[in-house]
Amino acid sequence: MFIEANILTYDLAQPQRPSEYVQQVLIPEAGLRLIAEDQKKIGLHDVSLEEARAIMAESVEFGAYMHEA
Repeated sequence: MFIEANILTYDLAQPQRPSEYVQQVLIPEAGLRLIAEDQKKIGLHDVSLEEARAIMAESVEFGAYMHEA
């Protein structure tokens, strides 16, 4: 989406390629914000991005088990 529309160019993504930037930066950041949003929707307090990062780290083992390659 970003690459095809020339929103994310090689110059903007330096020193990474645009696809690496999407995978290593944008997707994890979107995940953190989705975790924070989900926590708020299920009635918990507002979750900071640091707390969302901790939740993400705690769920790595479960995610790896559920989605074995």
